[in-house]
Amino acid sequence: MERALRFPRLKQRLVRKFGSYCWQRIPEAEFERMVDGLIVNMKDRKINDERELAEFVSHESQVKGPLGLPQWRLFIKEDYQPDKSLFILKMHHVVTDGYGMSVFLANVMDTFDEQVLPHLPVLTTF
Repeated sequence: MERALRFPRLKQRLVRKFGSYCWQRIPEAEFERMVDGLIVNMKDRKINDERELAEFVSHESQVKGPLGLPQWRLFIKEDYQPDKSLFILKMHHVVTDGYGMSVFLANVMDTFDEQVLPHLPVLTTF
């Protein structure tokens, strides 16, 4: 998870300013205090088959993240089945786009090679 947290958006929260939403960087000390609440160990949760997993995901997809926190959660269940563990990353779509998600996952899974990824044009800012 340490490598994943290098992505700046994961250490930001949505706030309302002047009637619109914008990103606000969370100070490092404050983020360190809240990160344990973002990573959820589900060892005591009864999820042992695909039906129970689907019910959990269906329910969790309806739960909105509070604005004062980063817009992601990581759920871990080490004993999903005898030879399987679960790693469920819940992330609001505003955190990243499809391309950014592929870069994020490649980085987390040790397959990051920027030479393989397509080069995108630099967008102008307003």
